[in-house]
Amino acid sequence: MIKKKVLTQEQIAEKLDYLRKQRDGLIVGDYRNYLYNLYMYLKERCSETEDGSCNPYPWQMLVALGRDDLHKSYLGYTYCDDLEALGYIKMQGYGKDKKIFIIKNIDF
Repeated sequence: MIKKKVLTQEQIAEKLDYLRKQRDGLIVGDYRNYLYNLYMYLKERCSETEDGSCNPYPWQMLVALGRDDLHKSYLGYTYCDDLEALGYIKMQGYGKDKKIFIIKNIDF
């Protein structure tokens, strides 16, 4: 069984505050851009299916993020784990049976 990342409400608030500060240029870094761009990519992919889910390959997610380190394909799901812990997406299943659903619109 895979253990999902669980954050407290306080941790979620702190992380969202950090991401909003990155968006507003108060903190320098690419983390927010990676999460935002991945969310937008997943949202587009999910809108193309009847059940509103998608299951892109990890390397497809990295290409969508503009990353050239495709040997680090695990990063795609690491960012998905973060989006899920923050409540923006939901992942069900494992491997080729994994389904990703958009839960709410992004606000950071």
